[in-house]
Amino acid sequence: MLDLLIETLVVRHGLANATDVLLSGGSAGGLSTFLHADRVQSLLREHGAPLRVFKAAPVSGFFALHSDGSGAPVYPNEMKYVFEMQNCSGGVNQACIASLPAAERWRCIFANYSYAHTTTSMFPLQSTVDSWQMGNIWRADAACAKDDFKNCTAQEVDALNGYAHDLIADLRRVDKFGRAGEGGFVESCLEHVAAQGAMFNKYMLDGLTEQAAISRWWHSEAGAPADWHLPCDLSEKVPHQCNPTC
Repeated sequence: MLDLLIETLVVRHGLANATDVLLSGGSAGGLSTFLHADRVQSLLREHGAPLRVFKAAPVSGFFALHSDGSGAPVYPNEMKYVFEMQNCSGGVNQACIASLPAAERWRCIFANYSYAHTTTSMFPLQSTVDSWQMGNIWRADAACAKDDFKNCTAQEVDALNGYAHDLIADLRRVDKFGRAGEGGFVESCLEHVAAQGAMFNKYMLDGLTEQAAISRWWHSEAGAPADWHLPCDLSEKVPHQCNPTC
């Protein structure tokens, strides 16, 4: 299906003439961007597109391979079932598939595993306490993981920071994180796909809005150092949100 979609865009809509391409998507589309960026770039080159720049910016697609607040691997088990039930081995990053034994290849449906093997330069736009993940992966601290964490206890804030640290660790653990041309904007705002709306020009890290940060990365010279913007920790004191632009 992906191959046919790219062929349609190339044949009917002029994508064969593209020189500068930014691949993106939000939520499930953000995950798809992690999984398929290399394949899309390869297909465009096979169709003769004179690519000068090809990069990817997944939005809220880094769904954590993480247990819930009780320690149960509910979401990982659900995604493993999806991978096996839909026979997804041919539809994820093939370098990831080749790196793992057969019993572990389901992990390649997760962004952190496919990201590690992706050659396309990427700039994830992501929250460490993504509102969808709070309700569907973390599944804990429900009373506080809303209203910008205003009702959280110090213990709940500590647990949420632990989840956030694990997500950042998943990014940092691979060589790609520090590679030239990489980067990302990862904040602590309670949101999901906010970068697709007005907050794109409001959220700030390191004195840059999300829009300004990705623009700087996009226009950077080939071989430029990785350009990451990483979040603060939620504060134990009220208000718990540490980023005033959230």
